[in-house]
Amino acid sequence: MLDKLSSSLKETIRKIAKAKRIDKQTVDEIVRDIQRALIQADVKIALVKEISSRIRERSLKEKLVLNPREHVIKVVYEELINIIGRGVEVPLAAQKIMMVGLHGTGKTSSCAKLARYYQKKGLKPAVICADVYRPAAAEQLRQLCEKIGVPFYDGANLPLPEREKGVMGIVNAGVKEFEKYDVKIIDTAGRHALEKDMIKEIEDIKKAINPEQRFLVLDASIGQQASVQAHALTMQLESQA
Repeated sequence: MLDKLSSSLKETIRKIAKAKRIDKQTVDEIVRDIQRALIQADVKIALVKEISSRIRERSLKEKLVLNPREHVIKVVYEELINIIGRGVEVPLAAQKIMMVGLHGTGKTSSCAKLARYYQKKGLKPAVICADVYRPAAAEQLRQLCEKIGVPFYDGANLPLPEREKGVMGIVNAGVKEFEKYDVKIIDTAGRHALEKDMIKEIEDIKKAINPEQRFLVLDASIGQQASVQAHALTMQLESQA
């Protein structure tokens, strides 16, 4: 889906660059191409209408600083950035990061990639597996961490009384185990935004360890459902703040 969106938008930019003149007809054609690409990528119709209106108005009415083709390319780029959003810079400092997300969205592999990122930046990361539900979740994460030389904890050696505490016992013991490490990444179990028991679990983890960062991992191919899931999980976590 995203590959198709990317190629469609690139083709639109090429069309603008090759246009002999930029007039209302050309802008309308460009807007239709962008609308088609965004709708196929499951972008909300209201948002498609909004960006279309903004591109059309700015392309035809704004005072030109660049040549007309460069101006329209700039307008398209800026309006796409406005709806996609900009990245958030995560500090290169000691912190706890709680990873949450749905089943099968790449959350576990993202934990290892994130650990590798901090490792390359000169910090000491460690990973805690708090997923006790998915078969082989801990083993998958262990193998990924071993490949990059990052310490891993899953509570396998916990005494019985601590093991009986389940996820919370693992998380608390893991944070204590890696007390001297800069970045502690906690991989929670995959869940659906409407699973109350699972939502309660991440609320409990948040209360217990007070993570400086909470990362929600979603598969972009779920389209508009990404907004629904993100909103539901954010509301749950913020209500506990």
